Amino acid sequence: MADPLIRHLDTERIRRGWSTQQWADLAGVHMSTVRKLVTGQQQGTVAVVRALAGALGLELSVQPKHKAAPDEPRRGSYAGGCCCPLGDETDPHDPGCPWEVA
Repeated sequence: MADPLIRHLDTERIRRGWSTQQWADLAGVHMSTVRKLVTGQQQGTVAVVRALAGALGLELSVQPKHKAAPDEPRRGSYAGGCCCPLGDETDPHDPGCPWEVA
């Protein structure tokens, strides 16, 4: 099953009457990637999901899960230079990072 965010974006695509190919072309994302995302066979990177949202005129934002106190150490690999807040194919989002896609 596809991620809820991808399902929401795909519903918006359908509402607009766009084919999956049109959506992929407008987003600059390969058609096979979009199909895998929509069918739940693959999870998208923030960069890909942001491109798909942007093609629909929507904005994707990234926010911390919680606000850290100034002296609180960062969790996960964020302290070591995690990819956040964006992430991409070369440096994927670390599940231990304190950032989440909103």
